[in-house]
Amino acid sequence: MGKIIYYLKHLNFFVVLAILAGCSPMDSKENLKYHSSHLGRQNLLAEMDSVDLPVQGNIPSWLHGSLLRIGPSWFGDNPSKASLHWFDGLSMLHAFEIKNNRILYYNKFLDTEAFLRAKNENIFAFFGFDTNLYDDFFQHLASMLFASDESPNANVNIYKVAGNYLALTELTPPVSFDQATLHTVGNFVYTDSLPKANVFESAHPQYDLKQKCFYNYIVKFFPRTSYLIYKIFENSSERILVSEIEVDKPSYMHSFSITENYIILTEYPLKLTQNLVLSTKPFIKNYTWCKNDKTRITIINKYNPCDIRTYYTEPFFSFHHINAYEDANANLFINVVAYQDGNIVERIGFFPEFLDPSYLLNVRINLAENKINTWKTTIGTMDFPRINPAYNGYFHRYFYAVKFDKDRHGIIKWDIQKNKVIFWAEEGCYAGEPVFIQNPSKHEHEDDGVILSLVLDGNKKTSFLLVLDAQNLKELARSYLPHFVPFGLHGQFYN
Repeated sequence: MGKIIYYLKHLNFFVVLAILAGCSPMDSKENLKYHSSHLGRQNLLAEMDSVDLPVQGNIPSWLHGSLLRIGPSWFGDNPSKASLHWFDGLSMLHAFEIKNNRILYYNKFLDTEAFLRAKNENIFAFFGFDTNLYDDFFQHLASMLFASDESPNANVNIYKVAGNYLALTELTPPVSFDQATLHTVGNFVYTDSLPKANVFESAHPQYDLKQKCFYNYIVKFFPRTSYLIYKIFENSSERILVSEIEVDKPSYMHSFSITENYIILTEYPLKLTQNLVLSTKPFIKNYTWCKNDKTRITIINKYNPCDIRTYYTEPFFSFHHINAYEDANANLFINVVAYQDGNIVERIGFFPEFLDPSYLLNVRINLAENKINTWKTTIGTMDFPRINPAYNGYFHRYFYAVKFDKDRHGIIKWDIQKNKVIFWAEEGCYAGEPVFIQNPSKHEHEDDGVILSLVLDGNKKTSFLLVLDAQNLKELARSYLPHFVPFGLHGQFYN
């Protein structure tokens, strides 16, 4: 043990020497890789305080609250020639305050070190999805061994816990912001002993309506690799460990599902094959598609975490689960938007010029007989699925998603029971993620409510907030912004 401590001390010494020697982040040219001339991949640099947006049509009188959106907004000096991977554009927050047929809009960059470095030094270098901060091995090693306090470029999703509004990416920690102004508060620190840095954490926490808590998972990479599944009550900042599962090569999993009794991980053949501590490659470049492997589905019992079951099925990849649920016959159903393989992870960096076909994959597992079967339905390319959140983990009939076509991105509503799809689309308009909001006075039907989507209007070179009737996708209202918004990722609605 004494020798180990001795070598670690000397390692620290040489790392510090490397830092003092002036190892610096890569300049912007090394990180700017991807050509994209589409308006949705251009820079939005303008920030504004509250602006009253004109409303065309009528917003339902019951709809009042805040739609918070997040996504990449700054891709480099000249994104028509080169830009960051779509997932690595510098993060911007957008807020839409809706009340009495009025919409107030404001937007702010997430004020992280990555943003300040780009603003003050014109350097686009940070720990990101497909971006690396350092091209020097020793500086990279130092940052991994001695966790940096630098805020991540959190541009993927938003959630609220313990009264804090948090911007999430898959690299920790979350970044807190003020909902009323969108000003950045700083790194959010959980009050527990679970790892807080140099880990992967899903940016899609799953809310358990019955327990009033979120479930999520961490991938811990060293000293040994494991999945840490935890829950956190909505009014708490303490994560409670549910289960730890050791794994040799962890999969890249963007999201997962819960049911009333289970937590479900879909471990794709896109696996970590290089040591993150020793590699200076960007995060996702350390993962490889293992074409001879199957997708492993791991099911953890919420109330008896030692009850862990695994099932294997055809290889596929998915960014987003739609939902999962159980029935009275010990069947567990999982619905995902799937892709044939992991190539989509690289190709989506070029979005929207390149995007692989997707399909609806349904998985049924009979827990009593330990049998699994799957079936799929194709309808072009779709993603960003959302459901009525009151049905998360329970049987649902409908889901909404974005359908991607070359000259438009439309909204679809898929009736799973009837296998029927309806559409909203306009040529030259590019819809974003459809967010469902329930009508508080009507609970008779699952689809009693509205859909909100931030749409890029390529014809007018601007964006608008679209309000659709969730039952028939008929337009109720739209409200144009004073500028366009690049293609975003996710968002949440808060009353």
